[in-house]
Amino acid sequence: MDKIRTGELEISRQEGPLEDQLVAVELFKTVAIAILGLALKTYGDKISHQQEILSYVADILIDTYAAESTVLRARLATTAGGREPSLQSEAARTYVNDAYTRIDYATRSILGALMEGESLRTFVSAFANLLKVEPINSVATRRALAAKAVELGGYLF
Repeated sequence: MDKIRTGELEISRQEGPLEDQLVAVELFKTVAIAILGLALKTYGDKISHQQEILSYVADILIDTYAAESTVLRARLATTAGGREPSLQSEAARTYVNDAYTRIDYATRSILGALMEGESLRTFVSAFANLLKVEPINSVATRRALAAKAVELGGYLF
């Protein structure tokens, strides 16, 4: 947790398509583990009584799993010559972009429930520094995906 607060956390990069999205997924995993650790440290065995916090943690875990799955499938399509690899990459970029927003919201909600004052500001700032995902133009990517779906008359992938 100290590495998150001090900004000393290092994430390894995997070269290739969607490299930035893979890094984002690794950050999502780090956030999931850290935020669950904070909740456990705060509530211990009584965590089962904190349904709202557990719900937010579940949301983070679901988005993290789905983001990783989406990115890995798109990378495979790109490297193995799958169907519509460029659109799969755009779909993955869009999903990671949206997952970031949801994970950030859930993280802030959990932190707000766990602490207040200076410690809250410190941890919100630390997680904000950790979760740096560059926004994309998801309007354009959604339009491109929708146009191709209309052209094909069905699902893209």
